[in-house]
Amino acid sequence: MIVAFTDLTAGAFVGCVILENGDSVLGGGIASSSLMYLLLPIMMGVLIRKTGISENKSLIIFLPLVGLSIYLGQIFPIYLPFDDIATQQKTWGIIILVYCVIAALLPM
Repeated sequence: MIVAFTDLTAGAFVGCVILENGDSVLGGGIASSSLMYLLLPIMMGVLIRKTGISENKSLIIFLPLVGLSIYLGQIFPIYLPFDDIATQQKTWGIIILVYCVIAALLPM
């Protein structure tokens, strides 16, 4: 299961993805949006823990930030410094697997 997740996600992070409506989305933009999206819950947890803000108030703050991260991902795409798409996908796969290991070990 983790291999399918890794392969599909890494594949979305390279090249260009054509949506059903015909629009195209940059793979680097998907990668940027995903990384920003992964950082938001960490920031939200720190904010709740350090300031004591309620979960509802933090939701009001961070929910628009999720949309903003999707928008900003296309403006600031992340590209790996490899010319070969297969090498880029393999590298993203390794990065994602390392993330999965770290996420599995950290207490939540």
